[in-house]
Amino acid sequence: MRAGQTNKDISACNKNTTQSSPNKLPSERHDQSCGITACADVAVAIETSDSPLDEDQETDASRRSPRLWGPEWIRKRFKSYEKCRTSSKDQDKKSSGSSLSQLHKFLVVFVVVILIATTALLCWHFLRKKTDKKPHVLLLIADDLGWADVGWHSSDILTPTLTKLARNGTILNHFYSQPICTASRAALLSGRYPFKLGLQGSRPILAGAPGSLPLTSKLLPELMKDAGYRTHMIGKWHLGFETIRHTPVMRGFDTFFGFYNGMQDYYTHTTSGFDVVDGLGGYDMRRDYMDSDGNPHINNILWGDKGKYNTFLFTEEAIK
Repeated sequence: MRAGQTNKDISACNKNTTQSSPNKLPSERHDQSCGITACADVAVAIETSDSPLDEDQETDASRRSPRLWGPEWIRKRFKSYEKCRTSSKDQDKKSSGSSLSQLHKFLVVFVVVILIATTALLCWHFLRKKTDKKPHVLLLIADDLGWADVGWHSSDILTPTLTKLARNGTILNHFYSQPICTASRAALLSGRYPFKLGLQGSRPILAGAPGSLPLTSKLLPELMKDAGYRTHMIGKWHLGFETIRHTPVMRGFDTFFGFYNGMQDYYTHTTSGFDVVDGLGGYDMRRDYMDSDGNPHINNILWGDKGKYNTFLFTEEAIK
């Protein structure tokens, strides 16, 4: 170490340490960095070696701080300074590593939360989709059917298909229905007693008669459409057709295949006999429908089905 350089460094160092802590001894002057501590101690050592103390001064210096001599002590102090710097770097690395570790943990937790949330949303979506899927509803009505005219009530009449449907469903043995066609259908589709609709009595609506189910009643197919269903009817209407507004597709059905009156021949599809007023019978097999624009197509007479058995025609239509 050159004398000139040392004196400059010492004076600068002494000035810094004195300003920072003037009431402390050189060995006690510690700042936030290791360099100032080592610099202060080096300054004391050089001053001691360059200007020897007398006995009183030496005693006073010994009381103030340990006796420090020569280059050997300076080398030790610089080694201590280097260790301090190395330790500081290690702490910085540890601090940086700790920050990276915390960031890594945060990212892991964030990714896990996102995965859980995504899984929950997907499960909720598929469960809702499955729940929102509406079941198909098949409603069968066989009017004028006696109590013992089915297989689960009598062994004299075999009805294997109806019996299977009944045994796989619910049999209601303590409910009463109407004894005639029009009244039974009106009650089922409207949910009201027939006498409130003016359709009570022992005779149904006859062919050519001006009677119909009142337009003031909202029917089951209309309610099903409000719930998002498509509605279809096959077979016998028998609730009047005195105007177009009283026909099936105008009362809630999207399509209709069958006949308007109360009875017909299985092959000729004509209405005759006691079900006709003033001879107003005739051929009665129709296909009505509502198109995609909401326009009704009514009174489409199916002349090509004449001579075909009714049951087969209705079965083929049902399985389409």
